[in-house]
Amino acid sequence: MFAAASIATVALGDDVLSTTEMVNMALAVLGAFGVYVVPNASADDKV
Repeated sequence: MFAAASIATVALGDDVLSTTEMVNMALAVLGAFGVYVVPNASADDKV
């Protein structure tokens, strides 16, 4: 979530939040969420 916060800090530097900046924040949140939701592979899953 720190990635989204850092993007928000830079994005709000000019007091305007554009569509591109909102998409970048959403992608940062989804990326962070994916890291915590997807489990690590077990020893049996390795090829």
